[in-house]
Amino acid sequence: MSSTAAAILLSRGQKARLALYALACSVLLLWDYVYFFYLLNFAICFMYFAVTVFKLLIVGLSWWRRPQIVVPDEEIRALSDDILPVYTVLIPLYK
Repeated sequence: MSSTAAAILLSRGQKARLALYALACSVLLLWDYVYFFYLLNFAICFMYFAVTVFKLLIVGLSWWRRPQIVVPDEEIRALSDDILPVYTVLIPLYK
């Protein structure tokens, strides 16, 4: 199976890193639980702040840049059906 297959969720290195983080968190939790929850709260707040800044940046960029990519008609006509991917479009049916 390919190393980029979606069936493999985590690589060996990622599993080892997650195990190391879990071990470090467990040791810190047993050593000083107040400090552990302080760091956990800080990490969650930092991630929330980073996501908020990212979303604001994306909104700002959408105001100042054109949201479309313009492709000339000649370029589209030059494409053959053989090189285009096959897509399946699922359309839900509502009663």
